Amino acid sequence: MDNNNDQHVTRTLDAIGEDLRRRPSVKVDVMRRVTEHAATGAAPVSRRGARRILSRVAAVAACAVVALLIWNPWGRGIGATEAFAQAIANVERARTFSCRQIVTDLDADGKTQVRETSFMFREPNLERVEHGRGMPMSGEYMVSDYEARRRLVVLPNQKIATVQDMSSWYAIEPRTGELKFTELGTHARDDVLRISAQAVKDLGMSTLHDQPVWVLQSEGEGAGRPVKTVYVNPQTGKPVQVDIAWPTSTFTYADIEIDTELDESLFSMEPPAGYAVQTEGPLDEHYGKMFAKVMAVVRECYRYRNKHDMAWPAELSDLTKVGMSEGALKTLLAPPDEPDGRPAIVYRRPADGQKEGIVVYEAAHSRKGGKVIAGYTDGHAQLLTIEEFRKEMKED
Repeated sequence: MDNNNDQHVTRTLDAIGEDLRRRPSVKVDVMRRVTEHAATGAAPVSRRGARRILSRVAAVAACAVVALLIWNPWGRGIGATEAFAQAIANVERARTFSCRQIVTDLDADGKTQVRETSFMFREPNLERVEHGRGMPMSGEYMVSDYEARRRLVVLPNQKIATVQDMSSWYAIEPRTGELKFTELGTHARDDVLRISAQAVKDLGMSTLHDQPVWVLQSEGEGAGRPVKTVYVNPQTGKPVQVDIAWPTSTFTYADIEIDTELDESLFSMEPPAGYAVQTEGPLDEHYGKMFAKVMAVVRECYRYRNKHDMAWPAELSDLTKVGMSEGALKTLLAPPDEPDGRPAIVYRRPADGQKEGIVVYEAAHSRKGGKVIAGYTDGHAQLLTIEEFRKEMKED
């Protein structure tokens, strides 16, 4: 596999893991949808998964800083250092954000495919995701309230609205390996502090959707590095669109709005009138915690693969070679309620060329209710009965 393809596959796998970390699923049919979508090479979207706003918005924020570093929209004679400080301050102060993400790439047959998703959030707890053209669930939208621990999933084509209880949805703190409740991601603003830009070109003024914009471009250095183009509103100095282009794929962030008033109705948790309303209670606490652990281990395996020519680690202790400390790994692998207990997750290294099957699973001493949580090579996790688990272990 060449380097460009490695980059694309890794971005896809990381995105799968992030989606499922934010909302572990327990329904086989939902997970099958994620698996089938991932198999196409598409950016995965799960009906019960919160979207990938954190890593993608970080790219948007990065390009915004690039623009502000080299161009002073306020008409004042300030230096690069002060401009950089002001750019960071502007991003840090942002409390609302919205955009459309348009992913353009090639499918397995070399045909161009386009997928569109809209993201918006409002500090400190509200998030909305809408699936657009090219997505398996086009028209569906989700509203999440991380304070109320509730999510509304609306399927217009089926006239169904589902209210989900998020009270036992967990995530893993990467630095410590400890469990925490899922929360609205603000990583983009934090990542700005570590951003730098090189080889920026001033492409001058242009128009975008009949509006004047200042166009700036930062070319990637080295094989597989993307070219970033940012379109800046000359009145505000804020980005209105960002293109991040690899040789075979492009992420476009269009209609960017930072710190604008977002209508209250966008975050309403009330099901639309005339829809059939379903409710989903909370996951068992143990399952919610183990889902988070299993998915975090799978993600760390992907990170290891990215740095080792797409090879799976020989054993889980190898994950310390890609940034996770021994202490954090020990905490991550421990049973949810026994931080010093023996590992609750078993690793099953995939054979060379294996593209599907179980890669990690819950150890026998940790299981509850006669069920097993397993993580798969394609990045999803499932809650299986013992019989289902044994069958899958024999099949692959």
